[in-house]
Amino acid sequence: MSGQQTQQVPQAAKQATAQAAPAAPELRPEQLALDQAIAATLQRQSVSWKVADTGEELELSISHVRKLFANPTKSGKMPTDRECWLFLQLCKARGLNPYVGDAFLVGYDETSGPKFSLITAHQALFKRAEASGKKKGMESGVIVRDAKTKEIKETP
Repeated sequence: MSGQQTQQVPQAAKQATAQAAPAAPELRPEQLALDQAIAATLQRQSVSWKVADTGEELELSISHVRKLFANPTKSGKMPTDRECWLFLQLCKARGLNPYVGDAFLVGYDETSGPKFSLITAHQALFKRAEASGKKKGMESGVIVRDAKTKEIKETP
């Protein structure tokens, strides 16, 4: 009799817990795939890729991204594993080297919570254009309008 009671109590507890706990939201297939990829990266501990302009092999982990390249929000929040993983994938896909400032993970606060932007530096794009051999240079300078004569003068 006591053996039956011990089996019934855990089942009753399981039923009460199942009724009290809210159901977890179902993940869309792409969210599930992303979560699985992040879990795989966490198990491997790092992501490797070749830098586009130098051919150098880089290997970074999610914890390295968080410690070295993530700028916290004003409230001090740091990026999630998912946001760090997306940063690593951006660097890998574009062949960027965050050690030389090709990419940044910048945090900011919103009413809905902390958000992180994956930013590619314009210098990385200039390096890529130069390496392609198709860049024909860039003009820059200052345009000045004389207040009296309204004449426009360009200076190099």
